[in-house]
Amino acid sequence: PSKNPHAHLASLFGGHLALGLEEGRVTVYAGCDDNYLYKIDSEGRLIWDYFTGSYPSGMIWGKPLLSHDGETVYIGTLSGEVHAITAKGGESLWIKPAGGAIASSLSLGRYGELFFGGYDGKVYAMAPEDGSIFWSYQTMGMICSSVAVLEDGGVAACSCDRGVHCLDRFGKRRWVYYTDAPIKGSPLIGPDGKIYVGNDAGKLYCIDVHGKRVWSILTSPPPENELNSSPSLCADGSICIGSTTGDVFTISNSYYEKFPEDERLTTDPGCDGVGPDTGPRSSMLVLSDRFGTPVFSREPTIAATDVITLTLYATDDSGVAARSHVDPRTVRLEVTPSFGYSCRIEPDAARINIVPDTLLPKGEELSVYATGRYVAAGEAREFSHRLKLKVAAEEEGPVADMEISGDCVPGFVIGALRLSTPKEIDALSQAAFHAYRFAAAPVYIDDANGLMIVVGSSLADRGGVFEYVPGAVNRFTASGVFSGGEFAVSGTMRLIGEGANVPVDRFRMSGRFVEGPGIEYGTIFAWTSVHNMPGFAELLKVMNIADSEDGVSAKITFAAAPFPGPHLRRIHGL
Repeated sequence: PSKNPHAHLASLFGGHLALGLEEGRVTVYAGCDDNYLYKIDSEGRLIWDYFTGSYPSGMIWGKPLLSHDGETVYIGTLSGEVHAITAKGGESLWIKPAGGAIASSLSLGRYGELFFGGYDGKVYAMAPEDGSIFWSYQTMGMICSSVAVLEDGGVAACSCDRGVHCLDRFGKRRWVYYTDAPIKGSPLIGPDGKIYVGNDAGKLYCIDVHGKRVWSILTSPPPENELNSSPSLCADGSICIGSTTGDVFTISNSYYEKFPEDERLTTDPGCDGVGPDTGPRSSMLVLSDRFGTPVFSREPTIAATDVITLTLYATDDSGVAARSHVDPRTVRLEVTPSFGYSCRIEPDAARINIVPDTLLPKGEELSVYATGRYVAAGEAREFSHRLKLKVAAEEEGPVADMEISGDCVPGFVIGALRLSTPKEIDALSQAAFHAYRFAAAPVYIDDANGLMIVVGSSLADRGGVFEYVPGAVNRFTASGVFSGGEFAVSGTMRLIGEGANVPVDRFRMSGRFVEGPGIEYGTIFAWTSVHNMPGFAELLKVMNIADSEDGVSAKITFAAAPFPGPHLRRIHGL
């Protein structure tokens, strides 16, 4: 602040630096969460700063891009704008809006084009002279990563629709390879043209120039094993990548040939996932699993504890994916066999969440019939789809003993929180979700009537050991149903930590108690109003995360392990 009165000490800096060279001296360009792009000299002195616009929509998360001649700097912002700025004086040359938020770094094409992806799921090619959009290509998921430029001028882009999309320099699709989970990191192009990517399921892929798998390897078992970073090429030709497990994995490119018996390896050339089977100007309703991955099988299976999340996918005149927007006022649902539920609709994501009041009927076939109106490719359309779902039968294997005896109750440490939908919130604060740990305990169970009360409290990290602290701020009480080891309870709470102070209007926590004790299929579905989060409200609206009534909902998975401490005691009088 002593050098720049506009600087914000509380702002976050992502660490993405671009280096320039002027008259033999290094200059540094850095974008920040305070909506400023800074140019600093080699002595650490501020040369100029450039303001992108009102806070927080002008946040800069990506690395600034310097033109080949070093005279222009390009940046993208969370408001979905691209700015061209003079490198010498920091003056604006032009500002052009794209679609959704731009969280990644722009790439410079072989012929001078600017390539980037956005949270609207599009890959863009833009003219560096004036920001004119040459073309855009729509994927079916948000794009968090940078676009990689191929030797012949084409591009490879990764999307949360699980796909690696290879396009020519004019935006025409060459091929799509579908992995088995969303991809958030940038693709790496090897010297021989092979493409390397990591995904949310902890798999590292090697894909050839024709869109066929050479090999893939599971780096570590789930659940907390997301490969959200971008692969790097080592000097000896091996590939390394970082994981949310806290590990860095390295594999030689010839490993799959030398050790084909490794059970973690797959060399089948086909995709691990499939894309939607839609024609031109059509749509389909697709189940998203508990991790947010679309399931395109004919009759997908869900757990009795699940929240049913359906996404509408649409195509344009040429059969390519088109961004769709559902009108929530027109949506009508018919579920058979019927059960009580509430419905949360995310219009911009074209996502419908059916939140059951109870457990779903085990072994039953559900039929969901949905109708309504939506907009795709700039055109208003109507949809009418029936989707059949299979509820899993009674699970095999031992169920944890949930008996409350004496003064003690069974306890769990809930962690490895993973935000499934919307992915935009995950991108905002993934580290915060991974950092949270809670102790949870059933304090009342009525087997005869299938009732349960669960209480929980946040845990403090004491030298790598999570311990209960009396008077913890994050606490909750939830009540609901219990049957055969499976449960679904609802409540309210306030979530404080990592810069957030969020009163959660309602949450639903569900899963299955297993020996350990632990919880399988742990899922939390929560919703609140953006007005409960004044510090984030504008940002959530700018990024189109809030619905038409300024509500925000989120689906989170978690893992649970036995609580080791002596602090879980039955509450007196319950």
